[in-house]
Amino acid sequence: MVIPHVAYFLAAAAEQNITRAAKLCGVTQPTLSLAIKQLETDLGVKLFERTTRGTVLTPAGRAIRPHFMSVSRSLKKAKLVARHLEAATPSAMCAGAAQILASAGGETAGLF
Repeated sequence: MVIPHVAYFLAAAAEQNITRAAKLCGVTQPTLSLAIKQLETDLGVKLFERTTRGTVLTPAGRAIRPHFMSVSRSLKKAKLVARHLEAATPSAMCAGAAQILASAGGETAGLF
């Protein structure tokens, strides 16, 4: 599983349209479609039903979506921590990371 594929899945789920999702993600429609197919292969389930009116999540897609949303939130928090720690002194890093995660609504248990 590739991290950008998670973002593509979430965009397609939100837009309910592969072409609009691809535009939103800054990739071509074939690129996004291939990424979704690769996710479906990796997971062993069909994530979307493709119709003439767009795409809708399958029951498996609806079940997986909250987990991918959690992954996306965690990645955003990790980027935030990295940006703040880049300029931090070594002694302030752990305390600063915990404070950043707490202010972002994250849990720090088991991270440090």
